[in-house]
Amino acid sequence: MSIRDVFLAGVETAFSIFNDAVKTASYTFIVDNGFDDITETPDSCRIIKETFSKDDINLSFANEVQPTDIKGLVPFVDLIAEPNSGDTITIEDSLSTTKTFSVVAYELDPMSVLFTFLLRKA
Repeated sequence: MSIRDVFLAGVETAFSIFNDAVKTASYTFIVDNGFDDITETPDSCRIIKETFSKDDINLSFANEVQPTDIKGLVPFVDLIAEPNSGDTITIEDSLSTTKTFSVVAYELDPMSVLFTFLLRKA
């Protein structure tokens, strides 16, 4: 078992322990084919959303955060392709309502197990 496998298992454990905070979302990729942007079929993923705090100053996109933005945590294994700014994430809330957010920026941890997204209401 590699060290990355240990970190992947840790993310799965965290997502199972904090199950009440985990929401189902649809991640829609925007692909640039050189002519027009093409919207790909949405990909289902799990997400934990939270507000930003002063402890997030170490994120590469910290200077882009606005007061109404949210942070989204998505396991690496849930996405089928590399994210891009401009993609969208539609999150299903507890009352069967959905909210769509634009991906402003994202960061992947050094072990490539968890994405941290800067999400803005679309």
